[in-house]
Amino acid sequence: MTGQTYRGHRIDVVAIAAPDGHGYELTITDEATGAQRQRLLQPAGTFRSRETAHDHAFAAARAWIDGSPLHWPFAPPHT
Repeated sequence: MTGQTYRGHRIDVVAIAAPDGHGYELTITDEATGAQRQRLLQPAGTFRSRETAHDHAFAAARAWIDGSPLHWPFAPPHT
């Protein structure tokens, strides 16, 4: 499992290998509470290499987080 943090979230990626290529399962959790916010899956065989699968997983996770930010206590009120 490989992980990183981004904007208050923990991203964990597990590579899935098969004879025809790689895929991944990723979990996005709120770093402060540990609550799972999202789970994404790309089946084995989607990518030619493990590195490409990891790169895609982290890019997809960051894009999801950017579109679904946490509402921090110090953020301005939403109208």
